[in-house]
Amino acid sequence: MRYPFPSRLTWAGLLLMAVAIDASGDTNEPMFAWRYRIATDFRPGDIRRVLLSPDVLSDARFFPADLRVRDGEGMDWPFYHLVPDTAPQVKTVRSRYRVVPPSGTSGVMRVEVTFPWYASEDMPPHNRVLIDWPESNEVLHLAEVSVGEHLQALHRQGDGYLVSRRDPVRVSNRVIDYAETTSRTLVVEIHPDAATRSRFPFPDAVEIYHQQPAMSSNQVLAVKIIEVRRPPDRAGTLSLIGDIGYSNLPLNAFTLDLDHAASAIPFSLYGGASTLGPWRWVAGGVLQPSLESGEADFAVHWPGYRFLKMDLVHFDLNDLAFEALNAFWAPQFLVVEALSDGPAYLFVGSDSYMLPGQALKYRISPEQVASAEIAGLRKREPNPMRIADRLYSYRAALLMTLGLLTLLLFALVALKSLRSRAG
Repeated sequence: MRYPFPSRLTWAGLLLMAVAIDASGDTNEPMFAWRYRIATDFRPGDIRRVLLSPDVLSDARFFPADLRVRDGEGMDWPFYHLVPDTAPQVKTVRSRYRVVPPSGTSGVMRVEVTFPWYASEDMPPHNRVLIDWPESNEVLHLAEVSVGEHLQALHRQGDGYLVSRRDPVRVSNRVIDYAETTSRTLVVEIHPDAATRSRFPFPDAVEIYHQQPAMSSNQVLAVKIIEVRRPPDRAGTLSLIGDIGYSNLPLNAFTLDLDHAASAIPFSLYGGASTLGPWRWVAGGVLQPSLESGEADFAVHWPGYRFLKMDLVHFDLNDLAFEALNAFWAPQFLVVEALSDGPAYLFVGSDSYMLPGQALKYRISPEQVASAEIAGLRKREPNPMRIADRLYSYRAALLMTLGLLTLLLFALVALKSLRSRAG
């Protein structure tokens, strides 16, 4: 009873700390950074395919685990990520071939291909020829593909390079792609090596294929070139560093547009989280620029890095220049089932998450998914619940600080009182 003031300070401090602890209680609810309104209204039972923008994929930290679809009242709706099939479909087209050895000074070898198995039925399409030869031979030969209904009526359909080299880098290419056709005759003219004038070795095998991408409606994205390097210690090498602009994009192809026709170009592609690296090898091979347009494309399974580095090697060591680098990715969708009326929102970006259920995937048929209306997303906005949560956190921290200061004040007053009594 002699020191009521310190006693009251003690109780006040403890009360403030208790309120702070209650205000900072964890609800175990993932707190998402962003939300997007789905650009359509719903009725219960509606099935929609929600087209995801690059921003959504880049905002996600654990895609698709840190995504949620909710109505205006905060009710979770069933959804699942519709994974596009981006693997090309390759079919063999039965064929027969004969090799016409080089004659005269031109040194050009002809490979004549026919399709006798389809004489009495519709000719299937084809767009790729594979030519194999003994592994020991090092070659770099221009191959021109012509097609027609017979040998006397041919027209140019494509071109490329057959390559097997160990220096300056180890590369190999045995495939020439050309524009899709149903022509019943195909001729490949293989020219001598431009540098050594050596003739192409006799082929071991020739096969014809039809390659069709599983999804043709790819989205295109221009890669911003940040830096171009020509390392002085690697003659004929060009290095590009580019910014895709987004993380987590499931890229499946690139197109490099050169400002002039070039021979086969060995390349290595790397990905990284920043322009400073470290760089991780992603893909490599040989680019086949078109002799007419200078464009070269290649397929890739991109692991989601935002930045890339591409090393290009030109065999004749001349300067290699380019005009553009484009990336392609298949559209990504969420299949959503509405549980209520009105608007709905997509929430994304959380450090903690719970895996969404997949029951919807097995309750609806592929036909329902294919016929579902496609809905886009409106402009991204901060999640208002996250803002409120931060305000609650600030309030809890403030109350905790006030409580500690109150207890400290009580301790100082009590210490002063004890010293007064001792004196």
